[in-house]
Order: sequence, then structure tokens, then C-alpha cells
Amino acid sequence: MNTLCVIPARGGSKGIPHKNIVDVCGRPLIDYTIASSLASGVFSRVVVSTDDPVIADVARGCGAEVPFLRPWALAGDTASPHLGVEYTLDRLKEEGYEPDGLVVLFPTHPFRTVSMVRFLAARMADHHIVKTVVRVHPGPMTYLSESGDGRLEPLLGGDECDPGAAAFQVPAGTFYGVNRRYWDIAMTPEVRQGESFRYYFHELGDSIECIDIDTPEDLEVAREVIGRGLYDFGV
Repeated sequence: MNTLCVIPARGGSKGIPHKNIVDVCGRPLIDYTIASSLASGVFSRVVVSTDDPVIADVARGCGAEVPFLRPWALAGDTASPHLGVEYTLDRLKEEGYEPDGLVVLFPTHPFRTVSMVRFLAARMADHHIVKTVVRVHPGPMTYLSESGDGRLEPLLGGDECDPGAAAFQVPAGTFYGVNRRYWDIAMTPEVRQGESFRYYFHELGDSIECIDIDTPEDLEVAREVIGRGLYDFGV
């Protein structure tokens, strides 16, 4: 399968300025995602989608392609990352390149092994969507709603968590792949769930792969894990 890897990396992060290229143990954050995607050998092209010239230069130095910058309007705080991905697909199509499959890897999820990328990319031949998720078994006090008089009340009934109850699936940005036959379905907000392949991590918070760098605290955790050599990327 001729598969394109797109790595969205906008420049306007606020909690951690220039988050996607912040230093993580001597390497820019985005380099961990670029390195695992290139080392997997399953992608015909690895393209970074960014609005920021500085991020573009760093990404090129790490070995990724940045054939063009996306408009700032597709990189603001309220812009969906999928809009930037769609823009990238459209621009590449204008240049004559149309892949059979698309994989989106978010650089704020740096912990993915090369073998994981290969395994999930291979699943795309038989499934229209392949994605990483976390299974969550919520208890009665996990989700609360505010009543009219200001009190907080549990959304779920019962006094304790029922292990047999249906679990929620929380998407993880570690891997999201789409077979080209289903792009019109998969690239809409109402993502069709049938025939998708879900790769489950451990319970939320129990797996290194669940780390999503959003705050300075998340960044320090990632630095600690990598600095201590607690994760084998397989590169």
C-alpha cells in the first residue's frame, strides 16, 4: 500500500511555546515522531503539515518533507487538525500525488515503537480506519454534572464501578490511519465506527504511550521517561 504519513505541527501553542520543537533530552519533540515513522519503512512519504517556518526548518533537518506551509487560518486554536490534514492532501493531489492510505501521527504523542507503527500500518489493508484508543471503565463519580442549584451530581448511577459495564473508548493520538476507500467517511466529524481496527493501550494513565504533551508537567514526565531510558522506541 502506498501510504502517506502526515504529522500536524502548528506553531501557535500557548501552554508550551513552540511545543512541537521544544527540547526533549537533546532532540526536538517532533523528531521522535519523525524518527519512528521513517524507521518503520512503511510510508512512501513523511510530510509535516505546519504553518510555522521555524518548525518547517526543524522538521526538514530531522528528515521529514515540508513541501509547503499551510495557511495560518488552518492552524489557530479553534481549527481542527483534520482541516490541516485535508489541506495537505489537496495540495499533494494538485502536485500529482495520491496515496492509497493516510496515517496521521501527532508529535505531542512521542511514545510509539517502530514495531507498533509497522503493525498498525499493516492492518490498514483490511480495515477502513485503524486507530489507537484507551479503554476507560468509569465509576459513578468519574463524570459529574452541575445541577441547577450548583450541586455536582454523578452522571452514572450506582455506588461503585461495575467491571462488567460497557467501557468508554478514548482516542489516543499515537496512530490514526485511514484506507483511501473510506476517506470521505473518516475525514468527517461523524467518524464511522464499523470495520475499524482499534489498538488498545492500558487503562488511561497506566501506559507510557498514553502520554500526551499538553502542559509543562506532561513535558517533564516525558523528559524523565526518556532521560532514564525507560522506553525503547526501537529505532
